[in-house]
Amino acid sequence: MEYMILSKNRLKILSFLIGLIYFSGFFYLIQSASIFNPLLIILFIFSFALFCAAFYFIQNNMVSNDKVNELILEKETIKNRFNECNQTFNSMFDHVTDGIALLNLQLDFFKTNKKFCDILGYTSEKILTWNLEEIVSLSNLSKHKIGINQLLTGKIDNYSFKKKFVKKSTDIIWLSIVIALIRDSAKKPHYFVMYLHNLTPQKLAEDHLSYLTLNDSLTKLPNRYQFERLVTQ
Repeated sequence: MEYMILSKNRLKILSFLIGLIYFSGFFYLIQSASIFNPLLIILFIFSFALFCAAFYFIQNNMVSNDKVNELILEKETIKNRFNECNQTFNSMFDHVTDGIALLNLQLDFFKTNKKFCDILGYTSEKILTWNLEEIVSLSNLSKHKIGINQLLTGKIDNYSFKKKFVKKSTDIIWLSIVIALIRDSAKKPHYFVMYLHNLTPQKLAEDHLSYLTLNDSLTKLPNRYQFERLVTQ
């Protein structure tokens, strides 16, 4: 319903003036009549009832200036809070140390942060044309969709796995991937969030440590530990 924006004092003054003009004109009409006419009385009562009904409707469906200002202020406050929350989210989204991407319910990417692109070695424009299968490979997609379905049904809060990935530069990296589901205010699935952590430095350190355990650091030849292990096999 649309409301009339009019101050209460102005409405009272306007109603008084309209009523004064109306009654003055009506009484003048009665006095100038040559004979008494009952229809004029009926018309007066009917029109007076219409006037009262109209006045009551307007008074109960109007919004005072103070109320309008209050509603406008409340709307601006909500808008400012939303903008602040949005700015905070974007700031956190763009400056976290791990890669973050958002996927719709069809598992298509629709937003990424810079770190996500840096880790994978592709531009944001390119990644936004991808589906989840570009990350997990088509052959393993059915296995990962089981985890996705468990997220959708609420059986698990997040789904995590490790994956070897070939960058655009053909370098091979190891990734730790966590996928979580974001729900709306009605608790219905809204979109997915993918967290990406580069495990490559850790993986290389583990491989190097394993190499040192089995080989001599100077000669690069198998050490005694590896020789004994091969003999026992």
